[in-house]
Amino acid sequence: MIAAATDWAAHGADLADDLVKGTCSVSGVYDLTPIRLSYQQPVLRLSVDEVADLSPLTNVPARAGPLVCAVGGDETAEFIRQQEALLAAWRARGLEARAVALPGRHHFSAVDALGEPDHALFAAVRAMVLNRPV
Repeated sequence: MIAAATDWAAHGADLADDLVKGTCSVSGVYDLTPIRLSYQQPVLRLSVDEVADLSPLTNVPARAGPLVCAVGGDETAEFIRQQEALLAAWRARGLEARAVALPGRHHFSAVDALGEPDHALFAAVRAMVLNRPV
């Protein structure tokens, strides 16, 4: 996500604007605010500014390749909410963003769909890599 949102030229890199051709995220955390407010904060010590700087939801790129998001159907409501918010934010910017359902999957089994040739997530990522419509 961060690589897709990076303005490489602004960082002095001599890289193409479209270096990252597309993004796939599985059961992602796109807004770090809940983590900052959780039991993990004493260890992570995230500031409000760091949360804003590091959260993909608040750093949607102006232009980017397609985004494929998938979240397990057995995930918590927060993972599902964050995915919906990210998809809406990308679409609001006019960017291509697609959700792939992962029914019966949880946080640790969701990613397995990437390695299953008969799964819709595998097909969506393959199509993105090959620059073909799904």
